[in-house]
Amino acid sequence: MGRIFFGKFGKDKPEQIEEKFYAAGPEGNPWYGGIKPGDYVFPIFNSKINVLWKVKGYG
Repeated sequence: MGRIFFGKFGKDKPEQIEEKFYAAGPEGNPWYGGIKPGDYVFPIFNSKINVLWKVKGYG
């Protein structure tokens, strides 16, 4: 079963919310907080949470 995370996205990165991805460097970067494929993320953008994402993988 996947774990649940909250991910804060900067206001200067709206394309990440629109295109549903998180860019914080290569796999293993501490900015990801240990998230792995199969985990779930509530993205926080402009102080709002309005979707739930499931992590597919690193690319």
